[in-house]
Amino acid sequence: MKGIEEVIKAFSFICREKPKSKLWIVGGGEDAYVNELRTMIFEYGIEKNVSWYGIVTEAKKYELMSRAHLLLHASVKEGWGLVVLEAASVGTPAVVYNVSGLKDVVCDKQTGIVVGDNSPLTMASNTLTLIGDKNRYATYQENGKKRVLSLSWKQSIRQSEELLRKAVESIL
Repeated sequence: MKGIEEVIKAFSFICREKPKSKLWIVGGGEDAYVNELRTMIFEYGIEKNVSWYGIVTEAKKYELMSRAHLLLHASVKEGWGLVVLEAASVGTPAVVYNVSGLKDVVCDKQTGIVVGDNSPLTMASNTLTLIGDKNRYATYQENGKKRVLSLSWKQSIRQSEELLRKAVESIL
């Protein structure tokens, strides 16, 4: 659960504006870390707004992603934003921190939002703006699905073949 404490902080700000909001936490962690997160949630007074799912099956993960309005991802270090692409594949845009891996898969203000200053307050503000703009939200959904398709293996092979073809033609 990378950066979930940042998401919890952001969500506490969101709940001030939208008190009926729900946060679903999916994944596992060491007991001490999970207890620390639960304490944060109680300190912010948002325990009725948060549901814990723990480790879930792939099917359940995709079901939750497809039902979610947004994915909030506040990792401060990420190799590749696979979970963001998985969410986009089912039409769920993401609001992510500005770190390698996440900003590489989210096209800012096209498929989701990259939080420039990596702060929970800005994440909350961007989230509230996006959920208040149905047209922008629908655009991000559609663009996100297209982005996922552009990163498929078939598409990567086609692009590689095209680059090789052009390289060979330039030599001949």
